[in-house]
Amino acid sequence: MRRNRTEVDAVSDASGTTTEAATPKAEANRKASTARSERFNRMGRQALVIAGVVVLALVMMNLNSRLSEYYRLSAERDQMATRVFILMGTKEALETQKAYSESDVAAEEYARDARMIREGEKLIIPLTPEGYVTPTPEVPVSTPQPIQNWEVWWALFFQR
Repeated sequence: MRRNRTEVDAVSDASGTTTEAATPKAEANRKASTARSERFNRMGRQALVIAGVVVLALVMMNLNSRLSEYYRLSAERDQMATRVFILMGTKEALETQKAYSESDVAAEEYARDARMIREGEKLIIPLTPEGYVTPTPEVPVSTPQPIQNWEVWWALFFQR
């Protein structure tokens, strides 16, 4: 008698009902098949875990590169903000200087420095007589007295 792939035999009993009975070989095949499927399930789970770890590693590398780029750009932004602050101060100083240079006070100051006069004023330039030498004040020069070595040590140990 030839058996089918499932290795299951049909057995008839006295009442005429048919029941299936497994042969020892079929039972062994079923157990081997179950072991193979468990092994396959275990390998599948391991493959999923490995794939998950690889994906997680790639995500972490991407996150690391994004964070380093963020820190670099933040530092560059801070440098630019400092530079803008300095340039704003320079701009204000130049605007103040421009406003002063356009004023009448600046023109009059320049004219006084260039020895120009207004209408009705007379230019007076003080002259020093010939042979007159401006006296230089004499500063008395004091010569320090040499200090003896024992006086230095005495001052170090006993004076505060």
